[in-house]
Amino acid sequence: MQTAPGDILLCIVDEHKIIRNALASLFSKHHHIRELIEMETEHELMEQLYKGKQMNVILFHWSKPDKEKKACLRTIHQQYPFIRVLAMSQHFTPEVINSLLDLGVCGFFTKNTDSTELLEAISQVAVRGLYHNKLVADALYWRAAQIAHHGPETGKTPPLTPNQEKVLHLLWQEKSTQEIAAEIFVSISAVEKIKQQLKEMTGAKNTIGLIKYALKNSII
Repeated sequence: MQTAPGDILLCIVDEHKIIRNALASLFSKHHHIRELIEMETEHELMEQLYKGKQMNVILFHWSKPDKEKKACLRTIHQQYPFIRVLAMSQHFTPEVINSLLDLGVCGFFTKNTDSTELLEAISQVAVRGLYHNKLVADALYWRAAQIAHHGPETGKTPPLTPNQEKVLHLLWQEKSTQEIAAEIFVSISAVEKIKQQLKEMTGAKNTIGLIKYALKNSII
């Protein structure tokens, strides 16, 4: 499900009150954000979600590998697929980013990110479901290199039509649905249908999942 600009329900999850307050102050001036919610822990987040609290973008502080945080992200990915999660941290390695992509995280930024990029990330992930910055690109290239070293999986790739392959390539190039439709000369609804077919064929839940599948099987 895509979100229109001006309809962002943003939740900040960070154990540090000073960071939550600073981010809330920044985002309060952003006209695309309709509601701003602050939470201290993943436990509070899950409790509010189970109670029906509405949100569609979450800024999630990732400090270190933590089973409970991973379980929280996995539950959001599986039970609330319309919610987009952006992870923030002091530092990310390609390996950590790939593990979080597997848990449904849609974008990453460090605490050195400037406010303009951060606001752009929130708007883009809300509308497109993915924020494809240098951190994500580097992590996916790292993953592709690992796959190339060990070899792609064989015997598991269903045959793809030319348009399905083109859509995967264009998703990797960060093209929007409208741009893909123009590139392959079909309607926007036809592109959405192709993306849905690809998700059903591959088991991917979102665009990142499709890109990872295409890399894993040497399609892109």
